[in-house]
Amino acid sequence: MLGESGEAWLEILMANLWIKTADRVPSSSSRVLFWDGEIIELGYYDDGLFWIIVDIKGGENMPERYVPYWMPLPEPPEEN
Repeated sequence: MLGESGEAWLEILMANLWIKTADRVPSSSSRVLFWDGEIIELGYYDDGLFWIIVDIKGGENMPERYVPYWMPLPEPPEEN
């Protein structure tokens, strides 16, 4: 349990991680998380569109038409 202060902090953190597409879009071919208004998707931005990665092994991908927010993927953990 986070408690009230922890939950408030988490909400602030999450609100600041999401970037409005109206403010900025990712660089071309960048893999990102994006929100289509209902679901958070893994995808990338290319040719002016956000693309949903349907098959992570390189199969067909689908363009997403409505993407109000996106965020870069976090760095993977460091192995010691």
